Amino acid sequence: MFFVEQDTGSSNRQDVDDVKFVINYDFPNTSEDYIHRIGRTGRSSQTGTSYAFFTKNNSRLAKDLINVLKEANQQVNPELAEMASYGVDLSRIKTRNLKRIDNREITINFNADKSSLLRWNFKPLQIEIKVVPGETVLAFYSAENPTDHSISGISTYSIVPYEAAKYFNKIQCFCFDEQRLNPHEQVDMPVFFYIDPDIINDPYMVNIKDITLSYTFFEAVEGLDLPFMSSFKE
Repeated sequence: MFFVEQDTGSSNRQDVDDVKFVINYDFPNTSEDYIHRIGRTGRSSQTGTSYAFFTKNNSRLAKDLINVLKEANQQVNPELAEMASYGVDLSRIKTRNLKRIDNREITINFNADKSSLLRWNFKPLQIEIKVVPGETVLAFYSAENPTDHSISGISTYSIVPYEAAKYFNKIQCFCFDEQRLNPHEQVDMPVFFYIDPDIINDPYMVNIKDITLSYTFFEAVEGLDLPFMSSFKE
């Protein structure tokens, strides 16, 4: 059975059993309604497929949809990430014609630190992501200013093991750019990256199965001298 639905409001929702496909011609106004629609295929322990037409007119909902996909351990399409208004320049990655190396899995671990002088809360929104070389990946960090006044921060990053840094390519991130948070403001900051397929040709990388990406935030004050780490790669 196919189920085709438009957003007619929660009061008109219908309960239909044995739905195998849901087609969203117009994307719902909220992520909660989207979850409700696709959930039709999962009732009574059943499974099914959901299709959604998501255009630039829906871009204000892109971030919410990304969160839904991440919670369900689904892959985030790079074009969807671009719609989320994060300013990712996809042309830089497309021109390289990256080849995925599907038989070489690497676990990317995410770490967050901050200076003791910076009164922010800062953390990764995922502990780890399993990737393969040549695969573009979107991850997020969260920063929150719990104080009653605005605070600006600036971050550095490092890669461990250091030998892997030259293969860790960041297309878009927030490091070295000053971030200003208003009182009690919270933001999610994206990191869009890929592991260079050339890593498989490096004999020193043969046994590398884990790479750690770490960001450290400092309060942005006049005269701040950011520490330099040899694993930086821009």
